[in-house]
Amino acid sequence: MPWIILGDFNCVKSPAEKQLGVPPTWYELKDFSDCCLALGLHDAQTTGCYYTWYSNSDSNPVWCKLDRVLLNNDWLEAGFHCTAHFNPPGCLSDHSPDHPDFIPTVERRWGLNVEGTPQFRLCRKLKALKSSLKAFNNMHYSHISVRAKEADLALQVAQTHLESNPGDVTVRDSLGDLRKKATFLAEAERHFYFQKAKIHFLKQGDRNTKFFHDMVKRNAARNSIMAITKADGSIITSARKLPRNSLISTHRSWSHRQRSKPVFQISDNKAPGPDGYTSCFFKKAWNIVGDLVCRAVTDFFRSGRMLRQLNHTIIALVPKSEHSPSVADYRPISCCNVIYKVITKIIADRLSPALMQLIDRSQAAFVGGRNITDNIFLAQEMVRQYSRKRISPRCTINVDLRKAFDSVSWTFLSRVLHGYGFPPLFISWIMECVSTTSFSVALNGSLHGHFPGKKGLRQGDPMSPALFLLCMEYFSRLIKGSTTNSDFNFHPKCEKLKITHLLFADDLMLFSRGDLPSIRILMECLQEFRDVSGLAVNTAKSNIFTAGIQNDTLDEVLAMTEFARGHMPVRYLGIPLSGSAALSHRLLAAGGPNCRLYL
Repeated sequence: MPWIILGDFNCVKSPAEKQLGVPPTWYELKDFSDCCLALGLHDAQTTGCYYTWYSNSDSNPVWCKLDRVLLNNDWLEAGFHCTAHFNPPGCLSDHSPDHPDFIPTVERRWGLNVEGTPQFRLCRKLKALKSSLKAFNNMHYSHISVRAKEADLALQVAQTHLESNPGDVTVRDSLGDLRKKATFLAEAERHFYFQKAKIHFLKQGDRNTKFFHDMVKRNAARNSIMAITKADGSIITSARKLPRNSLISTHRSWSHRQRSKPVFQISDNKAPGPDGYTSCFFKKAWNIVGDLVCRAVTDFFRSGRMLRQLNHTIIALVPKSEHSPSVADYRPISCCNVIYKVITKIIADRLSPALMQLIDRSQAAFVGGRNITDNIFLAQEMVRQYSRKRISPRCTINVDLRKAFDSVSWTFLSRVLHGYGFPPLFISWIMECVSTTSFSVALNGSLHGHFPGKKGLRQGDPMSPALFLLCMEYFSRLIKGSTTNSDFNFHPKCEKLKITHLLFADDLMLFSRGDLPSIRILMECLQEFRDVSGLAVNTAKSNIFTAGIQNDTLDEVLAMTEFARGHMPVRYLGIPLSGSAALSHRLLAAGGPNCRLYL
């Protein structure tokens, strides 16, 4: 059987594979050589650097070949081709390149004297600094791929020369500087393409720059928007209350640590907002910029006013599928400024404890202690016997809300927050963040337009999930109140626990007995919720699942709801639900005690 073995073997096969330091002993060489001989292993052809490890010591440098690719005899006899390329040792460190001149550059420009409020001063200084950082980037990182390749080649030439001339002191002394330069540029190149590719699942694993480069090109092609079809067919080518102790906690003062903590919680690779600065910049230069950042955050909570520049947002249109001809086929993602995110993360942290007290158990998203599997197990049990012919009438409606986050009425949001009993000052902070935004659209690498927002919650805003849950809680209370109507009959499996619906953010599933009065009440709740909140049902993407209903009644139900009749299996929260397969006891046990209690 052909074998290929590769990795760090932490030993050498010959004295020539180690330069400087303590020479390898005969026993060390013999053990590894005998092992390779016994297994019939041979080195594959290689390109790149001969020495794969460096001691990282300027005073006592040591070079070794510790990494290798070994092939067995069967591999060679089969005629398989294999070439191993070795990058400069150390070029795959876990740290992004930090140029020594970066901090001094920031310090020089940050000393600019600016008068005004802390928010205004922060924006002006960031704007003034941008030109210096662009010049800095052009000086040290322009043509990064070409420079990285040239540095790598220079290191390879020096290593090859040292291999054949071990006594050349000049080359030996220059290897350290060559390695540092090659490592720095290789990591800078990788980091550049990493940011552009946005491949989050490869955070610390494969550091294949060619892969990232290909991903950038592929994503650019996939995300290019050449035409958008408008709604008219034309084509554009160009009241439960919070406890008093919770109310107090929402607007108590913030410490310096609480104001700075959100900066360090934001991932370095999150897309920047309109000002062009990522959280990585603020983290690296925190000793210089941190004080003014904290003052700007404090200024917002003191004055209750946000500078418009801080609340400007870039909308990135992310296609939902390979074929996306109309606006509805794109998911708008908001790229907010880091300072705005810091402010709203502080607000979101204050909202989080309140959610556990306000949000109904039917909602499983974004609330501490709740799990997506709770809803999956419940939904599966509700539809488990839908394939049976002889069964009591029952109905499940899978509701899709059209552009849910983007459709929330700001007036509705304000009324909901007041209805829950949040302090007026806290509500004013939230509404200032939500209602003073403006947008530009990123289209094929360029920004277009500058227009104010009128409604909706931004996907990308740290506090949007919590605010959306509070809006959906209104629906939970509305439907629970409506089901006290004597005409409403619960789903046969829901009557004991009075379950009428399940929610996971905007994923909504409704349950009732399969009769016209019950289903009509559910539809009236959806219509009333639409009228007050702006959240409308997407009829084309909603489905109704029934069992045990007579054909004439079923026709009336379909006509009343205007929903398509769904068929099992159906995917709910990414998991297929079956109308015939019973849940195993093992699966139920995995759901925990709450799941068993529901069932």
